[in-house]
Amino acid sequence: MLVNNENYRTVWMQDSFVYLINQQLLPHKFEIYKSKNYIETADAIKTMIVRGAPAIGATGAFGIAQAALEFTGKDFEIFKIHLKKAEYVLKSTRPTANDLFFGIDFVLNKALDNFDVDIAKKYALKAANEYADWSAEMCRQIGEHGNNLIKNNQNILTHCNAGALA
Repeated sequence: MLVNNENYRTVWMQDSFVYLINQQLLPHKFEIYKSKNYIETADAIKTMIVRGAPAIGATGAFGIAQAALEFTGKDFEIFKIHLKKAEYVLKSTRPTANDLFFGIDFVLNKALDNFDVDIAKKYALKAANEYADWSAEMCRQIGEHGNNLIKNNQNILTHCNAGALA
């Protein structure tokens, strides 16, 4: 999405922080919300800072990656317990959000597919970015296909957030 001649995604992860366009403030104000840990990311989902099924799914994926990166120990069993707690916290934010569950499960399956904490952390971060990229591409393709179906001056109704914001 282009804002003030700068491209933004609705949600992205840099270092261990999750950044979100604060949708509570739109359309009157544009502000980026910075989430420092998976608890804050869960709160951003719950309080509707982020909206739109695809964006919520990507936020959940990044939240699990944050939880993985936050873990400081080396015991893989304790690491799994930590991620399962994060999974519960994140999924409980919007219990009917299918994309949220899909994004979280996608990252968990990749992260927990080995027995080394450091490797699992790398897999979690890589998987979260893969999920967000895949989701953005699916949205782009929906727009591309819809463009062929919607005629000029035709009215359409969307629910939830659609387009670049989702």
